[in-house]
Amino acid sequence: MKQLIHILLLISFSTYSPAQIISIEKIRTIPQNEFYATKDSTLVFPVFRMKNKKIENKINQKLQDDFKKEHDIEKQENNIGSMLIKASRDGLTDMDIEVIYQTKKIISFSFQKVGMGAYPTSWQTQYCFNLQTGNLITLDSLIDERHTKGFLKLVKKKQETNISSSKKKLLNQLNKKEIDQETYQWALEAMKDNCWRHYNPQKFIIDRTTLTIIIDCDFPHAIQALSPDSDIKLQLKSSIQFFSKKYRYLL
Repeated sequence: MKQLIHILLLISFSTYSPAQIISIEKIRTIPQNEFYATKDSTLVFPVFRMKNKKIENKINQKLQDDFKKEHDIEKQENNIGSMLIKASRDGLTDMDIEVIYQTKKIISFSFQKVGMGAYPTSWQTQYCFNLQTGNLITLDSLIDERHTKGFLKLVKKKQETNISSSKKKLLNQLNKKEIDQETYQWALEAMKDNCWRHYNPQKFIIDRTTLTIIIDCDFPHAIQALSPDSDIKLQLKSSIQFFSKKYRYLL
């Protein structure tokens, strides 16, 4: 009987161990930027440590490859500290990871980034990984092909509501002479086609109750304060009906 229990425990452990994150190591570097003098290690890059080394390598390689591509760093560069320094010389001043949601099967997180050029710019990069395979999850893979049309119709309707609300606020500001006609037209042009041209199936996060899709209208810096809400929030319970069967059980 004891031997049977021992075998069952081993089977249980082997079933869950591939998905387990042991830790997220943070590589920290001081930026080298002539416009940003600091002695603090404001650049932070994560390295996942997992029981399953194949999955660990797959996730870490994806993050590093994307970072090198974004900052035009040569592919053969594999030292994370050197990568961060090269990116900082090109303007990156702050970077850190924020884990939004994590289970034994998935992790949803984002990078918070700040760059310094003619003016400070902040942005985010979202990631969601299947911890059982190491595969990146995007909305294209999360949503069942049979439900893609219905799902995108729902997202577009929510986005239309966001943009419509923003346009009403802009018109109110124009009527109150808080903005001029030129600024008003500039903002309307930036919201052309409800900013759907900026839809990206990787730009989403999942938490315990909500699926949030991010559609940033990418307003010019001069009128960035007039940007509409970029978050489209859907209740996770009602969204799961659109998910591919292989992902429904992950949540």
